[in-house]
Amino acid sequence: LRAAPLARAIRRLPPVPPRPAGGTVRVGFLSNGFGAHPTGLLIVALFEALRAVPDIDLHLFALNPRDRSPIRHRLESATRVHDVAGRNHAQVAMAIRDAAIEVLFDLRGWGGGGTPEVLAMRPARVQVNWLAYPGTSGAPWIDYVLADEFVLPPALEPHFSETVVRLPRCFQPSDSTRALPVPPSREACGLPATGSVFCCFNNSYKLNPASVARALAAVRAVPGSVLWLLSGPG
Repeated sequence: LRAAPLARAIRRLPPVPPRPAGGTVRVGFLSNGFGAHPTGLLIVALFEALRAVPDIDLHLFALNPRDRSPIRHRLESATRVHDVAGRNHAQVAMAIRDAAIEVLFDLRGWGGGGTPEVLAMRPARVQVNWLAYPGTSGAPWIDYVLADEFVLPPALEPHFSETVVRLPRCFQPSDSTRALPVPPSREACGLPATGSVFCCFNNSYKLNPASVARALAAVRAVPGSVLWLLSGPG
């Protein structure tokens, strides 16, 4: 429903000529999560590891402003980050085209905060749906979806507009170098000193009456327990 009108309304850039065989592949990633954000937390160690691969040139196109977080600093050290925050769709697409990106990964999809209009302009010859939105884009401008056999079972593959490429284990990376800080006390978190703690740190807009009712039923069933939630949206 969203992809079809965009496909009709957005004017595509001229086709990218085929790249010559061999040489370095310029790979781009488009997201609003290059910083202290779940996307940044998941991918930073992967990009650091890819620095050892000689034939890949990594470029991040950041739709979010620089937040000066440790994650953003690590991303900037491991890749080339292009700050495209606040630019219009055509400007972002041209930044990708000017960087001669050959394979472009959309790390948002329809997950919110992304720019499908940029992808619809076809700034790269090959475009891939990955990570934040593991459903189908339904978009003619997305060629592949990167998944695994769990997040995208073979039975669902006919319902995807993209060609499915599966990783052998898990499609989602994580930061294997993350150091755990000293945990705060329960009292410092506003929790009682004793009793079981049930926790749900989803954003509040993801909660609904049915899920909250189930959580409260668990609290009622366990004497002295509490339910720990985020303080509000975001």
